[in-house]
Amino acid sequence: MRGERSGAVETPRIADRLAAARETGFVGRTAERDLFRSALSAAAPPFTVLFIHGPGGVGKTSLLRELERIAREQRPCVVRLDGRDVPPTPDAFARALEEALVAQGAQGPIPPAGAVVLVDTYEMLAPLDSWLRETILPAWPAHVQVVLAGREAPSSPWTTDAAWSALARFVPLRNLEAPDAVDLLLSRGVDPAAHGPVLEFTRGHPLALALVADLLRQRAAPGAFDPADAPEVVRHLSALFLDAIPETWQRDALDACAIARVTRLPLLVELSGRERGEAAFEWLRRQSFVESGPRGLFPHDLVREVLLADARWRDAAALGRLWRRIYGALQAQAAGAQGRDRQALHMDALYVTRMRPTNAGFFDWSAMDEARLDRAEAGDEDFVLRLVERHEGPASAELARLWWRAQPSAFRVFRGSEDERAGFLALLELAEAAPSEPPDPAVARARAFVEAHGPVAKGESVVHLRWWMHAEEYQGVTAAINLTAMHVVSHCLTRPGIAWNFVAMADPAFWAPHFEGVNFPRVPAADFEVGGRAYGVFAHDWRVESPEDWVMGVRPAMPFAADPATGATGSLGPAEFAEAVRQALRDFTRPDALANGPLRSARLLRALPDAAARSARLRELIRAALDELRAHPRDAKLHRAVLHTYIEPLPTQELAAQRLGLPFSTYRHHLARGIERLARSLWHRERALPPS
Repeated sequence: MRGERSGAVETPRIADRLAAARETGFVGRTAERDLFRSALSAAAPPFTVLFIHGPGGVGKTSLLRELERIAREQRPCVVRLDGRDVPPTPDAFARALEEALVAQGAQGPIPPAGAVVLVDTYEMLAPLDSWLRETILPAWPAHVQVVLAGREAPSSPWTTDAAWSALARFVPLRNLEAPDAVDLLLSRGVDPAAHGPVLEFTRGHPLALALVADLLRQRAAPGAFDPADAPEVVRHLSALFLDAIPETWQRDALDACAIARVTRLPLLVELSGRERGEAAFEWLRRQSFVESGPRGLFPHDLVREVLLADARWRDAAALGRLWRRIYGALQAQAAGAQGRDRQALHMDALYVTRMRPTNAGFFDWSAMDEARLDRAEAGDEDFVLRLVERHEGPASAELARLWWRAQPSAFRVFRGSEDERAGFLALLELAEAAPSEPPDPAVARARAFVEAHGPVAKGESVVHLRWWMHAEEYQGVTAAINLTAMHVVSHCLTRPGIAWNFVAMADPAFWAPHFEGVNFPRVPAADFEVGGRAYGVFAHDWRVESPEDWVMGVRPAMPFAADPATGATGSLGPAEFAEAVRQALRDFTRPDALANGPLRSARLLRALPDAAARSARLRELIRAALDELRAHPRDAKLHRAVLHTYIEPLPTQELAAQRLGLPFSTYRHHLARGIERLARSLWHRERALPPS
């Protein structure tokens, strides 16, 4: 009965309302539900036991309730037990099952044919696993369906016994896919403007999504989610993954494991000493949320985010010191390694730098092992030259041909998993042989800059990242930038007598925040043009900040950073103005934040009476600049990328890419170019106004 009767009228119960709310609030798990329905409707069920397993908070209990609801639509006898409520003894289990069956009108203690038995928190009944598998379940009618749900994967006899492996299905429950996670947030009233940061933090983990949604719903005013502002959420999730608060040395090991791409014994020994490092490594291996791979240990994605958020909350400065120590240790290990191990360690070091805010959005952290770097060979020349001509034109390709002949050792080729060529880079040594006809304007401008700002002594070297590109995405955020950064940093950290390091970029405005964060100021005096196309240049004087200091983030001011050739006027220079435009786009749907962002000091907004006027004026200016992009057919793709990311935003950038029908990397490149073009348009308007 679904409710108590009063005369002929059925009175709904609170339980009925709860069931209805759970039904309407349940999202995702379509494959699991379809699998269960197919077994219920089959004349000869394809399996007897459905074994669902996954980490805490991933939604096992919610799914079990949904499967119970589905079963009740088709079967007269459905019972659900919870391992937390049943002592793990045969008598206690038999008694609990019999009581549940009697409550359903069945004659216990054995479920009748067609019954469905669901058992939650099965890991609490682990001592009964063999007894249930070998004694109890075989005695039940053949058409009984059993669902077991627990944190632990099925014990080996379930999969090695040929009979049981044929009569069981094993379903590892993962985090929700992005569309389902968005549906969950929408069902809980979360502002779509906050979805991106929430999804990035939770990685689709259902409990994490629910906790964050509840936190945002309690706020007086809507706003973006930042784990640093949600210590209670982080603490709750930490308790979910950790059975107890670890000792100090265990907490240190957890922090290191969260920072590092993979954690290996030598790293922990370097950080904590031999005895403590070995103990920490063995302790980490035993944790259920830490996985083992060919190269070491690593936590689940959400666990990594939770641990980092907790570490920042506890002591952000200490976390910064730890990641720099790990970065230095990995670079030192890489220097002593060879071949593929050397590249893997360099990639491990690069991954650690995602902790730096100005690195986070400028590398493809999901493609760390997608390609490798090899010395270019004679047979690669045609590939390199065709690639340069395709992306930069024939004049640039001719210069690349001359450099190939003059300095072939400067070229490296990116190769994918099938040995296909995926791009290349050229890191030139300006003190070595260089072509004279036609002269390379990049080299001429860089040499002139060196003479003006810090001539080199005998034995000192100047290197110039003259070219780098992905075969398809040019200078987009792909595996190509990962390999390029790895090679340039490795070269500069190990090259004796390194003095200057120049880097040429086709879209300097996009890369400016990253290079500012790593102390490579823009040097417009070293900018150059080839074939009518302009390139921006960044530089670092390694004599001002040595490689050792750079690794540890010393960051002294570069004496040439305030070069008068920047052309900066008013309160914002071009790089600062471009970054301010980026922030304005991020704040476009939030009037207060937009009005009080960094562009409030721009000439474009002077003399406006209040925040509302500034916000309205900025919206007008941004829309006008965006309309300029739409007016040119070849720039329409840039217009659409900016529009659906900031002006009429979709919940996530992944969904924006899907809406535009683009691969995510292509969408990101279009977005970066669109922002750069929009910032340039507004900068021209800004410079057209007098300073005061």
